[in-house]
Amino acid sequence: MIKCWQGECSVPLKSFWIELLVVRFLAQWEHAGKTSVYYDWMVRDFFYFLVNQAFGSVYAPGTGEAMYIGDAWKSRAESARDRAARACGYESQSSSLAGPEWRKIFGTYIS
Repeated sequence: MIKCWQGECSVPLKSFWIELLVVRFLAQWEHAGKTSVYYDWMVRDFFYFLVNQAFGSVYAPGTGEAMYIGDAWKSRAESARDRAARACGYESQSSSLAGPEWRKIFGTYIS
């Protein structure tokens, strides 16, 4: 899903870095291992996490090489974070309101 966002919103963040960041996020996410009911929260919480990683580094498995990720992607992550938060709020009201917000993040991959 995050790679769909990367492509849809032209996010200048390497795919490998996204994978490493997702692994880091899931290792500490409070709802990890719960049902798919939490899926929208997971996406929302990942974008909150991602915004806080600006100017940070990810580390290559095996070698531990640090790779600086900068912040060229941060404004896109903030936009996705805000839209995901809005979509999660709408979920309890109407999926017809939430759907357009998710599509702004992921494109037509989300119906």
